[in-house]
Amino acid sequence: MPWVKDELQALLAATSTAGSQDIKHIGWLTEQLPSGGTAPTLALLTEKELLLYCCLPQTREALSRPARTAPLITTRLVHSGPSKGSVPYDAELSFALRTGTRHGVDTHLFSVESPQELAAWTRQLVDGCHRAAEGVQEVSTGGLVGLGVPLW
Repeated sequence: MPWVKDELQALLAATSTAGSQDIKHIGWLTEQLPSGGTAPTLALLTEKELLLYCCLPQTREALSRPARTAPLITTRLVHSGPSKGSVPYDAELSFALRTGTRHGVDTHLFSVESPQELAAWTRQLVDGCHRAAEGVQEVSTGGLVGLGVPLW
């Protein structure tokens, strides 16, 4: 996997999508789909984003078009390891992510093949989210209070 990481790093540096971000972690995950099935997903964790691909990108163009992106500043690890509910596949080696989007919150459940992979992914994701939050200089938000009174 190291040579794949090096090749993808070189391609990533040349794309405009992620700029010169370093790949912090890379690996194949199994994603539980809303339909109940599963899908192999290549995940690239950079300094600022989690990039998800349906297959291994072979070109700069393919690398610049992930199937989904999750900015780490709006992503949280909400579950890791065994859960109390039943899950259709090995819950011992799974983790869940929630990402805030313009349309609400997306939740994705992934599994890995070993406890070492689970530990590596959860550690890298938590550290990446923390680093992303530390890098934010200013946060602004808007909303409504009570009966529609703007909060600015």
